[in-house]
Amino acid sequence: MKSCAVFGCSNNDGKPSCRNLTFHRLPLCDKRLLKKWLAKCKTSSVRVNSNTRICSAHFQGGKRNGKGDVPTVFAFDPPGVAKRKPPAVRVPSSPAEPLDKSNDNADISYSSASSGSSGSETTPEPVEVLTPCPTEPEPVDEPVDDIMSTCSRCDECLGKDEEIMLMKLELVRLQEKLTEVEQEVATYKFRYENFEDKEDLVKFYTGLPGAPGFEALYSLVADSVEGMHLWTGSLATANVEGKPSKGGRARKLSPRDELFLTLYRLRHSCPVVDLAQRFGVCHGTVSKIFSTWVLLLYRTFKDLIIWPTRAEVNATMPECFRFALPTTRVVIDCTEVFTIKPKNPETQRGTFSSYKNHNTMKALVGITPSGGISFVSDLYGGSISDKEITDRSGLMKLLEPGDSIMADKGFLIADMCRKQGVRLNIPPFLEKKDQFTEEELLQTRRIASIRIHVERAMERNKNYRILTFLPHDLLDISTEIIYICAMLGNYHHPLVS
Repeated sequence: MKSCAVFGCSNNDGKPSCRNLTFHRLPLCDKRLLKKWLAKCKTSSVRVNSNTRICSAHFQGGKRNGKGDVPTVFAFDPPGVAKRKPPAVRVPSSPAEPLDKSNDNADISYSSASSGSSGSETTPEPVEVLTPCPTEPEPVDEPVDDIMSTCSRCDECLGKDEEIMLMKLELVRLQEKLTEVEQEVATYKFRYENFEDKEDLVKFYTGLPGAPGFEALYSLVADSVEGMHLWTGSLATANVEGKPSKGGRARKLSPRDELFLTLYRLRHSCPVVDLAQRFGVCHGTVSKIFSTWVLLLYRTFKDLIIWPTRAEVNATMPECFRFALPTTRVVIDCTEVFTIKPKNPETQRGTFSSYKNHNTMKALVGITPSGGISFVSDLYGGSISDKEITDRSGLMKLLEPGDSIMADKGFLIADMCRKQGVRLNIPPFLEKKDQFTEEELLQTRRIASIRIHVERAMERNKNYRILTFLPHDLLDISTEIIYICAMLGNYHHPLVS
């Protein structure tokens, strides 16, 4: 049963006469408003807790108007509180007649002025003793903090509590949704971890035969990646007096993602702007990552011995070579990469290729009979001849007497081969003859049928589209790029079994 806690009020919700009344809990959640309520109610006899209620009859108009309304209608005076009496009339004392303080109980009287005065003694009118007037009691500060734990059940807080609970539930729902969105966004990030279980996508983006090929390449450079700093130029990275360089801020991409970025650019020749957008880094970071990893891969591959011995070549030689040209050690060919037209006239002449009718960079590539790339020269200007590039590349120093080289007609290196004791297998020239002899025709067909495998190996190299055109900003590391692309082709299965 709800009943009013105001002294002298017997209203409760069980009486028929109180059906139109409402009973309100004390505003425990608002300390200032609670003090006002307690002061108005003269709360010496009111118990302050979550069940204490005041009926609406104590509010103006018999109804509570809003949460800040204070009860002001009371038809009682709290007991034990004396009203203040009006001040008594004070009679001033005569200066010649001092006060007689013979009585400790404050009985005040006036004595005669002196013995020489008239014999009639006047008795002064007694003065009322003044006592301190009682003051209105101060509002009792109840221990509000001790009952705040129960304020969630008061009328003022029920709506707030319900709203807070709904907001908490909504917050939990939004946090769960945010987690789901973050996980979904993470799957759309261009990172290696999002493709490592998809063999076809790894091959498409990197040119390697799936995740095993990528992991094999990463394991080759994993030791060098520890503590590696991004390359920013020879002057910026020079280490003076052997002092260790200071580490920069933490990089956003993991080493695997940086390798993935490098292979992706080699494979598809993507612009820096596109890579920066895909990987979520700035343009300068993309350039630094690419240059750093190109130099790292080049030095790693250079340390490997890719030139096979005579016994290794014979062990892996396909039947077509074993039957036709069993002494073949290497098949050579040149590859050209388009580049921009230099402004310097001499450089223009040095890079202009009459065969491609364009400014190019040229490299000599050697392929084993099984289709693996065993030799890659540095890049030279496109105007260099096949004979000159063979001489300058140092390939002839790797051959042994009794070996044979297969080449195209453009390689006029027969004199160089004779000095080295090496046989040159090239298609015969017609020269001044009207037609080839039957033996020359058979030799031409035999060499052409075998060179198809060489073209397939060169096609693997060309699958790295960065070799279709070298921009100006990559010319300084162009030799490293073509060497890496050639070595990446060796991660595939042999072309000829």
